[in-house]
Amino acid sequence: DPPKPVQVLLQVAVVKALAHKAGIESITANERELRFFYTPSAQVDTEKVPEMIKKHRGALKYASGKTPGFLYTNRQGGTDAGLSQVKKAKELLQNDLLPLTLA
Repeated sequence: DPPKPVQVLLQVAVVKALAHKAGIESITANERELRFFYTPSAQVDTEKVPEMIKKHRGALKYASGKTPGFLYTNRQGGTDAGLSQVKKAKELLQNDLLPLTLA
């Protein structure tokens, strides 16, 4: 396996590509939270949002307003916060946010 910093960089590249496809303008993260902000032109299937939020049992919240997006709160923590947060961002983009995007 490559060193952890290299793994993180590779995962970040994948996350950036997925975010672009999903209409996500920016992602911010800290040890416990991931925030996904949409571009002003992003088109999202809002009918699917309640089901997606329910699936995450309160860990995922939708923020409407000037810059709409999602807030994911990690309730489990982890010893390798950097890599685990990047992997979680990738998972959320692939499984939840990308399917919300309207073509």
